[in-house]
Amino acid sequence: MGREVGLQLTWTILGVCWTGVGCSPSSTPTPPPDWFAQRSRLPLYEASHYQLRWVDTTGQKVLLRATHLSLQKQGDSAFWRLEQGVELLHYAPSGDTLQVLRCRRGTLWPQQGYFVAEDSVTVHTQDGLWLETDRLIWQQTQHRLEAPDWVRLQTTQETLTGQGLVYDTEKRTYRLRRTRGRVQAPPL
Repeated sequence: MGREVGLQLTWTILGVCWTGVGCSPSSTPTPPPDWFAQRSRLPLYEASHYQLRWVDTTGQKVLLRATHLSLQKQGDSAFWRLEQGVELLHYAPSGDTLQVLRCRRGTLWPQQGYFVAEDSVTVHTQDGLWLETDRLIWQQTQHRLEAPDWVRLQTTQETLTGQGLVYDTEKRTYRLRRTRGRVQAPPL
């Protein structure tokens, strides 16, 4: 009796497979037409409470922090989107803090050496300079910092406001349009 049921079951399975009903090779379903476009909008990488430390070729150290970080892609370029509590600290080899940048949002293109800080940007340097603006662009390869909109610069000797700051990081010179403020004249 058991053998007959087993043979009957075997013949039934073979019959079903022979006719093609129920035993077709497994195939993966094709994604919807806009699946690739939807997938390309998703971040490649995401992290919360992110902290990155690195040392550049001159021995200076950098610490980058952000509450939320995501790696995204635009064309052939990948970029990092930093949000909430963005902080960039730059240290000398001795450990002294050279600059501290804080903002609410930032975008970093590492291959191009390009960083954009946005929303309540502040920079404080070791020599006492305070800079405030809504948007700051750092172009590492061109040795430039730019703030295209309003800017407030404050040192121990002067307080300036204006628009369109361009700062050369190698020559340590800057240009600021529509300047207003208090500047201490050099001694005669």
